[in-house]
Amino acid sequence: MSNKAGIWIDREHAILIMLANGGQGIATFIVGEPKSFPPTTESRAQHAYTPNDFQPEDRIERKEQAARKQMYDAILTTLQGVESLIVLGPGEAKKEFAKHIESKRPQHMLVEIETADKMTEPQLAAKVRQHFGPERQA
Repeated sequence: MSNKAGIWIDREHAILIMLANGGQGIATFIVGEPKSFPPTTESRAQHAYTPNDFQPEDRIERKEQAARKQMYDAILTTLQGVESLIVLGPGEAKKEFAKHIESKRPQHMLVEIETADKMTEPQLAAKVRQHFGPERQA
């Protein structure tokens, strides 16, 4: 059984297309939980800001990095058994994900990286099928 997959990834979400035995599966991954804003009230405090309103920039970056790592781990769990993977994306996230795969992947998985703009699920599925083609899916 030969399994191929393609993923479009950026720093906020990823779309995974799995090809196996002539079938296709799609999965979507999102980094972290949606940001929530405090409820607005009519009466405001005397001061516009409190000391808890500000977080150090490095703390925010570490939280975002940890959330991305959780997403990458979830994707890798889904990719078990995949022999060939094409990683598509617009920026640094595809390279970051490829490094994450390098550190944890089994030796038999072939990973290719390609730059691509934003894609819809049907466009991504067509790109993955075209990349692997009928002769490469066997």
